[in-house]
Amino acid sequence: MNIDEFRQRERPSVVPRGTTPELRAIAQDVVRMSALTGNESFDWYNRFLEAAIKAARRHLDQQTGVLQAPFSPDEAVRLARIKCIMIEARIEALTEVLMLPKFLLENSAKARAQIDGMERDAA
Repeated sequence: MNIDEFRQRERPSVVPRGTTPELRAIAQDVVRMSALTGNESFDWYNRFLEAAIKAARRHLDQQTGVLQAPFSPDEAVRLARIKCIMIEARIEALTEVLMLPKFLLENSAKARAQIDGMERDAA
């Protein structure tokens, strides 16, 4: 699998905002289960990332509340929109990073063989 295939792979779907908290928790656990590697160090790292993703989602929910408040000043709404965009980008980036250890472990032998082949060709 090359980097283009990695970027085009099927990604965990985003849970719609209208779902109940229980369904959101289940969906978040599925993402974590799909990222587990069996390597204790990577799995600990993934749990740390999952906690960061959950914290970012809570922060996003708070900012969404500011957007939905009936009498928010225009400046507060503008700042909340900017924060929501930044938090959504953070969640997306953390989710990508969460999947990297598994990708690296699954494809490390193939990558090592390609690197060895390029080193032989260069020599």
